[in-house]
Amino acid sequence: ALVERRSLAAQITSTQAEIKEIQDQAAALSKALIDTEASKASAEADAMVMGVLKEAHLSDAATAQSELTTLKTILTETEAQRDAAAAQVTSMEADLSAANANLGLAMADVSTSQSALEDAKSARSAAAAERDEAGVK
Repeated sequence: ALVERRSLAAQITSTQAEIKEIQDQAAALSKALIDTEASKASAEADAMVMGVLKEAHLSDAATAQSELTTLKTILTETEAQRDAAAAQVTSMEADLSAANANLGLAMADVSTSQSALEDAKSARSAAAAERDEAGVK
């Protein structure tokens, strides 16, 4: 009976040790689960922040794209205005060239008229001189 009691006592002690070991393992697993849940919650929070940042960056990119399109439109309009101004300058240069040619012709006409006037004055002077000579005789 004593041997049987000692055997049962040893089994009880062994079983209690196993129970303690299982409880320690359960506590370690529970802590690991809590740590995992905390890590998961942290990762989810990080993912949410990253999602917000992503949306902000996408919005910024869309705004930048819109600004780029606007700048391209302004550039195209400015180039068109430059081309129109260049065409107007070319037209004005042609008008100036024609005006210069007309001025040259007018100056030639004036010169011709001045020569004709001088010739007429000379002829009148010659006629007056002849008349004076004829009147004297």
